[in-house]
Amino acid sequence: MRISPLRLAALALVALAVVLALRGGPRVSRNAQNVVAASAVAPDFHAPLAPRLSSLGLFRDVTALEPGSTGRRYEVRYPLWSDGAVKERHLFLPPGSSLLVEQDGRFAFPEGATLSKSFGVEEDGRFRRLETRVMRRRAADWEFAVYVWDEDGQDAVRTNDRPVTLDCRLPDCDEDYVVPGRISCLQCHASGGVAGFQPFQLSDAVLDELAREGALETRHGEIPNREIVGESPTEIEALGYLAGNCAHCHNPESSTFVGNELDLRPHRAKASLLGRDASRLRTRHVTSLVSPGSPEASVVFRLFERSLDEGAGTTSRMPPIGNAIVDRRGAELLREWIAGLPPAVVKSDDATLSH
Repeated sequence: MRISPLRLAALALVALAVVLALRGGPRVSRNAQNVVAASAVAPDFHAPLAPRLSSLGLFRDVTALEPGSTGRRYEVRYPLWSDGAVKERHLFLPPGSSLLVEQDGRFAFPEGATLSKSFGVEEDGRFRRLETRVMRRRAADWEFAVYVWDEDGQDAVRTNDRPVTLDCRLPDCDEDYVVPGRISCLQCHASGGVAGFQPFQLSDAVLDELAREGALETRHGEIPNREIVGESPTEIEALGYLAGNCAHCHNPESSTFVGNELDLRPHRAKASLLGRDASRLRTRHVTSLVSPGSPEASVVFRLFERSLDEGAGTTSRMPPIGNAIVDRRGAELLREWIAGLPPAVVKSDDATLSH
């Protein structure tokens, strides 16, 4: 019996379908497997942070850090200096939840809100992702986890909360890259939780997008302290830089505040720095926190430049953790700002000194 060509084609298609079914479907690349795995797992914002980054279900494509429907990328205006590492930032909100703008201009995050920050470096002509730090809002506090990427950049595995040294160096840095442990996370985030994702750090486009999506709620009309106010563009940049690099420790809710009462939030920093000596820092030769017109006589500038050597028992660098080399651009910004400040009166506990 002869079989028509059309019937032969139909039988061939049936046979191919049977073979694929027995093999579990068509083969896909490792990268594609990660895409399927990531998109197939719906994020559970109330679950503990998972052992693998892809298992969190936050990213549609974990290898490209492409967020799923609950997430968005964002940038900050005044980033924390991290020895020149390239950073990728994401915010994820549970469906139906929103950020609440508090009276002081900070965000209150809903339970389950998750933020991630990934660090990478250009190495041998290609981009290598090194680590991703994740924090998730709980009812009373924050949960932290750090994930280290495999060498081919396919996925990241959660650490055991201890520091991990990688065989990698950032530009201009002679030290191996160290992924922080959980204790280091708490040192910077214990006082206020989120450090970088604050209204003064975000562009109008990001805030407008959140508002359009119903993910931003304010009870006070306009967002308080939305913009940094200063006498000049240089001062605004300098106050923003201090806020981005220092305010997570130097604020009234931090244990650091008890020792020196420095408040470096952007709307408080200038008043907190000017008109005060550095007696609480136990410095002997450089006695003013900020000496208007004289960066070299200012403790704040010397700490960032790491040129302050006052002997044992005194701080010699700022920030004290999280970086190994000086941020030259940031130090020069502080130098320019301080050099342009008009003379002022500095009050100490014993006398009033005219500068």
